[in-house]
Amino acid sequence: VLAWHMRVSDTVTLALSPDEHLDVHHQAYADHLANLLCGTQQVIYYDNQTFTSWHASPSVILSGSFNPLHDGHRALLHTAMNMTGLPGYFELSVTNVDKPTIPYQVIRQRAAQFTTPTLLLSRAPRFIDKAQLMPGATFVLGYDTAIRLLDRKYYVDGDIDDMFAHIANAGCRFLVAGRRMEGQPFQLFDIASVPSKWRHLFEILDEATFRYDISSSQIRQGRFLPRT
Repeated sequence: VLAWHMRVSDTVTLALSPDEHLDVHHQAYADHLANLLCGTQQVIYYDNQTFTSWHASPSVILSGSFNPLHDGHRALLHTAMNMTGLPGYFELSVTNVDKPTIPYQVIRQRAAQFTTPTLLLSRAPRFIDKAQLMPGATFVLGYDTAIRLLDRKYYVDGDIDDMFAHIANAGCRFLVAGRRMEGQPFQLFDIASVPSKWRHLFEILDEATFRYDISSSQIRQGRFLPRT
């Protein structure tokens, strides 16, 4: 079949008995991950080792690079799901404003870490981009991600008001968890750093609600072992 399909041979001789015959059926193969990488799809869904199309619905979304996925990620998403009553997904953007596009095989390796909740893959590196693809989403942020959200260098003319307006119009909001940064005590996100007209989009998870002192970078550097 491969020889015939690749036109290596015009005819393939099969040693069939008189009562045997060959039926040929054609089915197009959709490589959703390849479509995502070339830009013909903007968001796809990974579940049970399969990439498929995804249809947006109000959900809790925890975005990250997941290199690697760890218990802190899982605990934070489950906390947000319990608080909101919404279904939850991890989300990995294959494009990044600061880094090259993640290669095909690396994406497959990272996706293989996920069982339940399942994974979305997108071409949405910024939350203004994610809101367009995932209307009604509650985005779950760690402390450092929330700080980057307010970095004006990621927006045209540094206009964070325009960014927040798009996110609000898409019906999206944020849950922000605190974090113990390297060499510092546990810190909560300062809501006063957000322009007052957009603070209603944020809910801060206090230390009693969620604290998990682990990071992917610590695991990669061998300074923290994931829980088993």
